[in-house]
Amino acid sequence: MSRPQEKGEAARGHGADVVVRFAIVLKTATTHEANNAAWRVHVRALGAALAPILRSDKSVKVELHDGQFLVNGTLVRNAYADFKSAQFLRGAFAQMRIGGVEFAGPPQEADVKVLAASIHRQSSATAPSFQALLDDLKAKNVRTLLVSPASATSAAPGSGIRDPRLYGVFTFLKGIAAVRDVMEGLGTGKSVGFKHAKRFVQSAVDLLETDRGLLLALTSIKNYENYLYNHSVNVCLLSLVVGSKLGFSKAKLADLGLAALLRDIGKATIPKAILEKQGPLTPEEWAHFQSFPFAAVAGLLRFRGFNDSLLRQVVVAFEHKFRSVRDDRLTERDFSLFSRIAQLADAFDAMTTPRPYRPKPLTPDDALRTIIADRHLTRADPALIKTFIHAIGLYPVGTVVVLDTNELAVVAAPPSDMATLTRPRVRLICDPFGNEMLSAPIVDLAECDESVSPARYPRSISGTLDRWNYGIDVARHLLSDEAAPQLNF
Repeated sequence: MSRPQEKGEAARGHGADVVVRFAIVLKTATTHEANNAAWRVHVRALGAALAPILRSDKSVKVELHDGQFLVNGTLVRNAYADFKSAQFLRGAFAQMRIGGVEFAGPPQEADVKVLAASIHRQSSATAPSFQALLDDLKAKNVRTLLVSPASATSAAPGSGIRDPRLYGVFTFLKGIAAVRDVMEGLGTGKSVGFKHAKRFVQSAVDLLETDRGLLLALTSIKNYENYLYNHSVNVCLLSLVVGSKLGFSKAKLADLGLAALLRDIGKATIPKAILEKQGPLTPEEWAHFQSFPFAAVAGLLRFRGFNDSLLRQVVVAFEHKFRSVRDDRLTERDFSLFSRIAQLADAFDAMTTPRPYRPKPLTPDDALRTIIADRHLTRADPALIKTFIHAIGLYPVGTVVVLDTNELAVVAAPPSDMATLTRPRVRLICDPFGNEMLSAPIVDLAECDESVSPARYPRSISGTLDRWNYGIDVARHLLSDEAAPQLNF
């Protein structure tokens, strides 16, 4: 008989595969008839995913709870590559008000087909009915699958997640998926991802209103392999923070965020060998590279209905062409405000992210100094640079700092009061003896200890460290342990 920990380990090791395979089976019902050979292939793949868990457990239950999937009570941590499949299954569960599906042994092809076809049929109805789904299963004598209703907290994707950091990561991954779909759409000539991109930006604007520190913490996610997608999302988030500091309305923030998110989509038309070349580009390669803003404009005009919002997106994408042109005849007044904000965000994220041709990036505080010293990098006027600094702090979120107590910390949020720019809110990551601290509370360096006279600050920043030199996983400390593994996209 298997021990309880072995059961948990089986679900933890294979739960993500179960979710993906189950999603593919349900999706097959939307594209194939019941007698199609694809059914058999996908049901067998689902059976193979369930088998390791069924060796220790009598059944396997896939549940949606608080916007997250659990397999036999163990939280499923889907990687980015699985995000779209998990999103599809989440949507199917939510629409049908399904809380869980339990497999009582290896999946029977006939039973799985009935379930998938019924979910597809009911979800396509004017008024989807969970009871009608149960009636279908009973009428077809389905015995190996048990479907349970949703609780009040498991309905909408991403809603009801108790840990806001998990919701932040969920939102971030939605942005990654949307950018990827838009860029892939440019290559295939299909209008894909624009609606998803708009929804992501709206979610990001809502998150900005509730927790600016969390939004900035998400920009500390640096994925080397998927730089284009990661960078586009980070530029969007940083731009939103600056726009908020400038007092933009929600509608204007949504326009800014979408323009910033889509400004780089033309790079999807540039060969990867050119984008990641470590040496200097040849004149032919440079000419090819410089064409990406035009590709972005062409894609936006082709797939988006023309309106004021699209015009702003087109302007920001086109003006990206002049990002590195050092021409004294061009001043910041020659560029739109949206372009200048996006270029500031672009420069900052690019300088703080490792790239094939620059494996060692700058620390966030050094990147700020570079931006201040060389305004040609951003086309930003001094007032906008000052706003940018006020928005992200003198020690931007993600900066690893050494405190005068010999503790190490990572900046988790800008100062609550701009009068104390050198005193951000930090999360401790090492005690004075060098012992790592996980899930430590956030400490506000601006809070005085008034129990002593005169009042003094218990902690102050004495210096910064390069996270890359010391291998410090900033996202792991700023985001929850449950959230961080999902960032391996």
